[in-house]
Amino acid sequence: MAQVTYSKQYSDAIQAIKQAILQSRYTAARLINREMLALYYAVGEYISFNSRTNTWGTGALEFISQQLQQELPGLRGFSITSLKKMRTFFENWNSIFSNRPSTTDKNTSSLIPENITITIRPLTTDELNVSDLGSFTNI
Repeated sequence: MAQVTYSKQYSDAIQAIKQAILQSRYTAARLINREMLALYYAVGEYISFNSRTNTWGTGALEFISQQLQQELPGLRGFSITSLKKMRTFFENWNSIFSNRPSTTDKNTSSLIPENITITIRPLTTDELNVSDLGSFTNI
């Protein structure tokens, strides 16, 4: 088999494409994390409102978790414990994010049934102080 000699031009092209791929992967992971945090915050808000105002009984989270598992087979991250953690996440971070505007993204609201309102707010961690992060790690 003949050995292929690559010129600097090919080497530069490979490095440029490789850098673009790695940057795109990083950006995608960051955006996914942002969306997941926004979802957890919104679900936590919804759970907090309904469970803390005595709208739901003591077995509500268990029932909701089981129904989600049944209706979305393979769904992970929405156990009773996770739902409680989402509520705690919302309740601990609400004071920090309460002044943020709601998102105007129409695609987000179409995922939620018309009779239920869960507002997903953008959460920009760039605006957080180190002291804010300390309060989160103490949960």
